[in-house]
Amino acid sequence: KVISKEDLSGSALHRDYTNHRLHRFRRAGSHAYNFFPPGKVLHVSNLHPCTTEDDIEELFMERGFRCGRIKMLNIDKRTMALVEFDTIDTAVTALVLLHDAALGQNHVKLSFSKG
Repeated sequence: KVISKEDLSGSALHRDYTNHRLHRFRRAGSHAYNFFPPGKVLHVSNLHPCTTEDDIEELFMERGFRCGRIKMLNIDKRTMALVEFDTIDTAVTALVLLHDAALGQNHVKLSFSKG
């Protein structure tokens, strides 16, 4: 997806997370070590245990993003997923536009994957 001038001037790309519940550094001792450089794979967390690959694909497709591979993960009773995109630019744009998007009753957290 190409970012248009209208997208750049819109609020979707300019969110203020200063006091937001998803702000990663709002608490002392936050886990600042789980950050990875931009890549083609996004880590999707805060998913409901019944979330399927189809649910995740629909979330991205509704906003114009075509997913490559999707891998569901269940670690320590937490449901997560890895979603691969064609390019790093597409992954970056998807992260910016879909972080904190509603999926069912949960709000997804997006970050770059380590691999």
